Amino acid sequence: MPSTLMRKKFYLLALMCALCQSTSVEAKPCKNVSGTLSVWNGHPPSLRISDTADGNIYGVEEAGEGPSPEALPTGLYARILSGENHITATFCLDILKENRRVVYEGTEIRLMRITSYTE
Repeated sequence: MPSTLMRKKFYLLALMCALCQSTSVEAKPCKNVSGTLSVWNGHPPSLRISDTADGNIYGVEEAGEGPSPEALPTGLYARILSGENHITATFCLDILKENRRVVYEGTEIRLMRITSYTE
């Protein structure tokens, strides 16, 4: 039967291995996009970024009637709710694998999360 000391050493070793694995995972790089975050009326996503460089449109990931909580940096959604309908900045985007079909245009919009922005 293993001793208490051996069990503690085993748990410590397992914890150290888990910590090493979690720190070795590299952060996914973001895509920097200079453009305008705008409020769109109609089909979701209701918050979209128009890329000034190539004309691509990206949609903010939604959850229900608004953006998902992790889709925008702190304070950005509050600015939109306060009446700012257009915010021009350089946005750091976490592009998601999911696309959203825009019915009236017949096109797809890449969904994303905004991790940070600078004006």
